[in-house]
Amino acid sequence: METISLRLSSRDKKLIQEYAEIQGLTVSELIRKVVIAKIEDEVDVRTFDEVYKAHAKSYTIREIEKDLSR
Repeated sequence: METISLRLSSRDKKLIQEYAEIQGLTVSELIRKVVIAKIEDEVDVRTFDEVYKAHAKSYTIREIEKDLSR
């Protein structure tokens, strides 16, 4: 397993440690879960945006009225 280091203020370190403890996780588990979730969320949003752009079509009010009157 690889290691990543980061620098934190004393306040941030304490906050992260206490939150991890409340969640029943180690600091490493908490940080890993949060970072992976963030990346997955961004990938999901990016994928949605790409699909939406590829399939998005806009209609005028006249086109909608015509379609509804059929």
